[in-house]
Amino acid sequence: MASDSSTLEKLSLTFKAEPAPAVRSRFSQDWLAWCLIGLAIGAGGWWLSRDFLRENLAAQLANATQREEALIALEGLIALDKEASLDIVRGLQNPNREVARAAYRALDLQVTNRTLPEADPASAAAYLLQLASRLDALPPTTSADGLMLSSALALRIQASNWIEPAAVELCESIVQRASQGQILEAERTAALMRAEAANSSQDAEVQRLSDRISNFTVPPPLQPNAKNSELRTTSAEIESARIDEQGSEDVAFRFSDDAAPTEDTSQPPASAAQAIDSLYSSTGNPGARVQLIASPTQPRQASSLFSDSGTYAPPVNEMRQLVATQPSQTIATEASSPGQYSASYSSSPLASDESQLSYIQDLDYDALVRLLGSTQPRVAQTATLALRAKGMRDEHIELASELATCTAERRLELTLELSRRTDLDPRTWLLWMAEAGEVEVRRQAVALLSSMVDREVLRRVRDLLAREHDPSVVKNMRQLLLTSASQPSGQ
Repeated sequence: MASDSSTLEKLSLTFKAEPAPAVRSRFSQDWLAWCLIGLAIGAGGWWLSRDFLRENLAAQLANATQREEALIALEGLIALDKEASLDIVRGLQNPNREVARAAYRALDLQVTNRTLPEADPASAAAYLLQLASRLDALPPTTSADGLMLSSALALRIQASNWIEPAAVELCESIVQRASQGQILEAERTAALMRAEAANSSQDAEVQRLSDRISNFTVPPPLQPNAKNSELRTTSAEIESARIDEQGSEDVAFRFSDDAAPTEDTSQPPASAAQAIDSLYSSTGNPGARVQLIASPTQPRQASSLFSDSGTYAPPVNEMRQLVATQPSQTIATEASSPGQYSASYSSSPLASDESQLSYIQDLDYDALVRLLGSTQPRVAQTATLALRAKGMRDEHIELASELATCTAERRLELTLELSRRTDLDPRTWLLWMAEAGEVEVRRQAVALLSSMVDREVLRRVRDLLAREHDPSVVKNMRQLLLTSASQPSGQ
């Protein structure tokens, strides 16, 4: 056993422990990739949400029926970013005039800021081209006010120093479309005004007939009984007075108590031009008589209870109803009863003023409208009555009077309002302001007329250009004429 133990060998055992495999974290190794993915998703979501917000705001600006909602959308587009400012063009589609004007002012401010001398020419030209493209893409359903405002913006773009040829063509197309829209709108307005005038004339005629019927009084009987007033007409000799060589004429009315001659039908009058009308009344003196002495050169008008229009005209039976129709005529009264009296009425300062103001009735519309601003109240009143007699509506007369007498600031507001009105033709009013207004009023009137050009406007603007002395107004007039010359001659 001992021998066996001595032969034992030492065994050396070595154990190697393998470490457990570590769990690899993909997040810890790919954190950079995940960050990039997150940034991409966030940026994409931001861009999508921004575009979505811009589209919603633009749609709200164009279609909002409430003024407040549209203005909130306009403020949101302005605050969003510079690119969103082009979507403000859709505000011109809004039927609300105030919203369209607010959008126009915002775009006008953008054009001013982009065309400053220190601005980048390339960036300014690109922006103006995009704006012109947006204006040209306005749908046909845009209102006349929106088209007019787009035309004004197109003229602003054309006046810029950094405009490309493509933008010039777009601006000309915008102005042409606005002009055609204004012409169509003016034709529709004229048709509506003619229909309204026809209806109003019919209503006025019906009202006049109704008033005559309501005020109609039954004439007295020709053969009343002894208890009632007696009215009869006889014929006798008329005394004639000739007109002198200077054309003066005296008309005399005599009231006397002489016994009235009885009518004798068996003897004809002394001449065909001689006759007399006597009026008798049993309520006073049966012999009272009114005798008219007139010139034989004027034909005698037969006595009738009805006027030429067929309405009842009661006979005159009081001296205070006898009125001379000409300043040169004289009314004289005589009485044979106790307490005789005589009175005469001749030309007075009032009649002289009336004769001096009578020429106003024959003036045309333009001259009458200008007289509304006269410092003489009677001249302005006579011009107002003449315009009303010519068929001008009262609200238009009030507008013309305000334009003739208001301040320059108010004229600027009224001129801008005139360009949007559909119940009248604004071209006549704007031409008036382009001729008679202050410098800023004339400049704005010419700018507004650029979207309403027709042959008459061109003719009047050429006449005004020859008399205009302000350089800014002259520049606007020449721009209007040049723009119209570039349009087709068929419009």
